[in-house]
Amino acid sequence: MAAKVKPIPEGYHTVTPYLVVDGAEKVIRFMKEAFGAQPVFEPMMRPDGKVMHAEFKIGDSVVMISDASERAKATSTMLHLYVPNVDAVYEKAVKAGGHLGDGAVRSVLWRPQWRREGSSRQSMAHRHACRGRRAG
Repeated sequence: MAAKVKPIPEGYHTVTPYLVVDGAEKVIRFMKEAFGAQPVFEPMMRPDGKVMHAEFKIGDSVVMISDASERAKATSTMLHLYVPNVDAVYEKAVKAGGHLGDGAVRSVLWRPQWRREGSSRQSMAHRHACRGRRAG
């Protein structure tokens, strides 16, 4: 009798973001510096030196990423992160080069819906929002 295969691999979730970007190495560097992304394995490279496929873990989630190509064009994306300390993560994102596209950085603020929030852009196509919850 054949062994039963889990439909979702260990360490993954039902939905796993896959970013197709221009400049994957730069986005990977930002995710490492801003969010502490850890490689699941070393990026596979194409013959032209671009990233063919990479996987990084941020918290308990895996994010897949590759450079755009003729067959897979770059797309605009947003990663939404729940973090225990929004202020600390936000500061790391700013230090790693996060901005709003016009050079401005949105400050961290309390939203009436019980959360602390800050957002930035790593590039014009990639936005990151960090949120934390509070009791009450």
